[in-house]
Amino acid sequence: MHSSNRKQLNHHQLDILRLLARFRFGTTALFTQSTGTTSRRYIHERLRILTEQEYIGKRYDSSYKLLGKPAAYHLLPKGIDALKTDNVYDTKLLKLLAKDSNASDRFIRHCLSVLAASVQLSGLYGTEHTQLQFRTRSDYAGNELFPQALPDGYAFTENAKTKERTHYFVECFDGTMPDSVMRKTITKHVDWYDNDNWTTEALYPTVLLLCRDERLKAKVDKWVTKILDDAWSDDVQFKTLLPK
Repeated sequence: MHSSNRKQLNHHQLDILRLLARFRFGTTALFTQSTGTTSRRYIHERLRILTEQEYIGKRYDSSYKLLGKPAAYHLLPKGIDALKTDNVYDTKLLKLLAKDSNASDRFIRHCLSVLAASVQLSGLYGTEHTQLQFRTRSDYAGNELFPQALPDGYAFTENAKTKERTHYFVECFDGTMPDSVMRKTITKHVDWYDNDNWTTEALYPTVLLLCRDERLKAKVDKWVTKILDDAWSDDVQFKTLLPK
């Protein structure tokens, strides 16, 4: 079954399935940006075929149209089966992917925020000699070095000439969580470091906090200042950003 799926899919279509396995949800615009495709029309056609052949599902109804929201795509069982021969996805993740058809709007929004963050950070930190690599919770599930609960994203840049790496944790504050959860997310990183859970000699990654708007960014900046003032050390660095 897996081999027949492979024959039906080209590498462009498989790239979309792999993105969905990592980010859970995506839109035409975000797929276009994240794959470096020159035309949204090509992505739209690939999504149409994958949807018609039931590799992926499409979340879109009249409310989306009224709100000007784009369709959100996710994996279906046939698409999950097509990826099993990659041998990089654990059983727990595959079971979670199978539930995405019933995901809440809040969860979908957050997944799209993480994918958008990966696109934005690639443009912000990637250069001619330095490429940004972005990882999601799906990529590092079970990692015990990273703070718990796991960050929304982990990214690093590597200079092509010197091989020097700069590391980042990424958290998306996109209006899908209350203030208390956002403050706890900031504290999580400080406590993880102060309690000696960061058990490597590498510097703790800079924590990038992507805030929904200017108002939230100002609030988050104050939280960060207060939390760091109360911390044992000031070795954890935070940076707040606005979405593009």
